[in-house]
Amino acid sequence: MPNLDTTTLQRTSDQKRSEFKENDAEIERSRAQGHLLEEQNLTAVMKARHDVERARLEVSKQEIVSKIESEKSKLSLSNRRTQVASEAEEKLKSDRAANSAEIESKKQKRDKALLS
Repeated sequence: MPNLDTTTLQRTSDQKRSEFKENDAEIERSRAQGHLLEEQNLTAVMKARHDVERARLEVSKQEIVSKIESEKSKLSLSNRRTQVASEAEEKLKSDRAANSAEIESKKQKRDKALLS
């Protein structure tokens, strides 16, 4: 009889060892899955932060581009005003000179007719 009890004890011990190993393996699988999930979540968080930063930079870029475009427009307006004013002043001077020359020519013609 003592032999039968030893066999039963051995079988029970083997079953318990097997259950322990299975439970230990399940724990390791859970840890591995948890680690994988953690890495996926960290990746998602980093991507989300990166996307937010990219969007922030895009907004900042648009503000800068907008300011640059605004300054270009102001410069263009200023250049155009200067050009128009300069052209208008040159035309004024030219027309005055032409008018003065025409008047002088007519005065000379008149004076010549008066002396003849």
